[in-house]
Amino acid sequence: MIYKTVEELREACKFWQEILSLEDWQVVIRFARVYEIGEDSQGRCNWVLERKEAVILILDHQDWDPDCAFEQDHERTIIHELCHLHFAPFFGEETPDHKIEKEQAIHAVSRALIRIKVVRRL
Repeated sequence: MIYKTVEELREACKFWQEILSLEDWQVVIRFARVYEIGEDSQGRCNWVLERKEAVILILDHQDWDPDCAFEQDHERTIIHELCHLHFAPFFGEETPDHKIEKEQAIHAVSRALIRIKVVRRL
């Protein structure tokens, strides 16, 4: 799914916060350019666990790499970034030892949720 407006982005974030039981988090979401997020990333989530506040940056579709071998999808990226909030208490400061495993787990959960949405037509 590609979102063109910030309002669409916010609505999708709110929908997935409810599905993921993250309504108690205050989440600010916006589009960002590649120089804000970093190369080879479609999103980024920064959080303050103690206050349950997060800022999610979603790569603007203008910066998507047309030669990317993998599907680029705003909705899956929103889910992925929200899932970081559930994992945050377990990983705290990110270390290289756990980064790959955490990202793989979050990516798998994100893909599964999108498949469920499609099958159930949520």
